[in-house]
Amino acid sequence: MIYASLYPDIPEEYNALNTAISKLLLEDPAVSVTKESSPALGNGFRCGFLGTLHMECFKQRIDDEFDLGCITTFPTVLYKIIPKNETIP
Repeated sequence: MIYASLYPDIPEEYNALNTAISKLLLEDPAVSVTKESSPALGNGFRCGFLGTLHMECFKQRIDDEFDLGCITTFPTVLYKIIPKNETIP
């Protein structure tokens, strides 16, 4: 999975973005969502997607179906480093 954050363009539209994401999750259970806050961007959502295409489609649906603009952070991937002297459990 890749993870990216979604923030509303206008901070006052946070509740509208929350509603939009909740409605899209009914049709797309593959997305994982947690609330987060950034000092620079305000309140938003940390979302896990199956890939970058999945992320772009989800964001495009928010734009098209709910007429909400949102800021998307650069996608990241979580990984675990195992040193050579340790074994995998």
